[in-house]
Amino acid sequence: RCTLRGKHCSELIQYDRRSNDDSSPVSPPPPAQDFSIDVLRGNLDTLLSFGVRIYTLSLIGGEPLLYPELAQLIDYIGSKAEIKKILVVSNATIMPNAELLSAMKRNRVFVSLSNYGKLSKRYNEIAAAFRNAGIKVRTTAEQMRWINKGSVEPRNRDTQGLIHQWNNCNHKCVCLVDGQLHNCEASAHGLKLGLIPEDISKYIDIRKESKSTFPGKLRKLIFRKYIPACDYCGDVVMTESNTVPAAEQLTLSTFRAAADSIRA
Repeated sequence: RCTLRGKHCSELIQYDRRSNDDSSPVSPPPPAQDFSIDVLRGNLDTLLSFGVRIYTLSLIGGEPLLYPELAQLIDYIGSKAEIKKILVVSNATIMPNAELLSAMKRNRVFVSLSNYGKLSKRYNEIAAAFRNAGIKVRTTAEQMRWINKGSVEPRNRDTQGLIHQWNNCNHKCVCLVDGQLHNCEASAHGLKLGLIPEDISKYIDIRKESKSTFPGKLRKLIFRKYIPACDYCGDVVMTESNTVPAAEQLTLSTFRAAADSIRA
């Protein structure tokens, strides 16, 4: 879920009518859904049972502060010796409550606050709330430009074109979404939304793996030269022609039209 409706969001929030929240500055959205904390705990336990060690586990969105059990989830993650650091990435639109601040402090959480100008109008106040609670905060200058990657559709790139996309992309990661390990948040969310076909979504379903099969598959995932889903993304190299204002918002009608277009 998210408090914003970014027209060019790299997480594809703009395509999901379920993922926006009532605190959006645009207007009230449709009902949203969260994963239960038991599901999130179970997926994390499964991943760690394979002997995985995580230097930094990042909680991202959407907007993670919308999750009603975020404090409890942070406590659970913080109890795992296999995880060294916890990072929460926020768009600075929600003031953290006392329970969340306490959980963040006792688990030595780091916070990264994105600055979207007028959309983050309580930016300094929210940053101060974290700092006053003894939580380390990384603030950013106001983000002025994003890359417009266009619609989610195949571009028919050859292998070299896909490698070019992969090498220049700054969204490469290992992300866990609904029990699946992906190389890219957009690929993971695109699969869930039906925008990217199952047969090219090269992920690991950790719920179907064993200690003997998982390590080899994880190595392949980490050391890939590209993923087929790169073909569904516009040019990732920032140029004068493909940049747009950061966090430009969709109106409710445009947001619904974008979301409904993938269900037509």
